[in-house]
Amino acid sequence: MNDKHDRPYKCHDPYCKYYELGFPNRHELGRHHRKKAHNFIGEDDVVHVCPMCGNMDPRADNFKAHLENVHNDNAPEVTTKQYVHQRA
Repeated sequence: MNDKHDRPYKCHDPYCKYYELGFPNRHELGRHHRKKAHNFIGEDDVVHVCPMCGNMDPRADNFKAHLENVHNDNAPEVTTKQYVHQRA
């Protein structure tokens, strides 16, 4: 029986907090890698790159929330399209 608090799916990067903390399932680990963590974004994926900290996110809504929540009033008034980067 699997305890609901078990987190057997670990990130492979020893500098990541999820290296020890882990995730409860493969789906969560995959999402961790697909989002912005460790730059594991596919070659053809579009990402939004923050000009202030380098944070990357493929989702425009998450990127906009990042600008508002992390950088507060220091975030420039922009549309997310200004920070889209097509990986080559």
